[in-house]
Amino acid sequence: MSEPLRILQIIGSMDVGGAETMIMNIYRKINRTKIQFDFFVSVSKDCYYDKEIKKMGGNIYRTVTKSTHPLKFSSDLYLLIKRNKYSVIHVHASNSMAAIPLTTAKLAGVKKRIVHSHNSTGGNKRLHKLMRPLLNIMATHKFSCQI
Repeated sequence: MSEPLRILQIIGSMDVGGAETMIMNIYRKINRTKIQFDFFVSVSKDCYYDKEIKKMGGNIYRTVTKSTHPLKFSSDLYLLIKRNKYSVIHVHASNSMAAIPLTTAKLAGVKKRIVHSHNSTGGNKRLHKLMRPLLNIMATHKFSCQI
């Protein structure tokens, strides 16, 4: 039997929240012999879903926040992608700064780069307008939540 396709989920943390709960609901239902999720998070502490993720075969990789340390964040992500040869990443976004991991993944050779917006506002409007075109170019697939 071949190894499952590993998809790297990029999200701030895996504590209880709307996006995190949605990811876990999907993760519990997928055929994990064919698809596995790994998680790239920006927190050093253990989070609510960590034990369950590990029990289901997922890996959790920790780094710094992209807003405070974008170069370290990108470097850690690039090296992780290269080491584990991810062909799919799924970035869970709350603003257009998701362009950073999308660009890093493209530079690392990831073919499918999914961005999933979980809100309708982006905080700093000037930064959002600046980064949005790059986000649109770097994402190969775009999803958003509907109300």
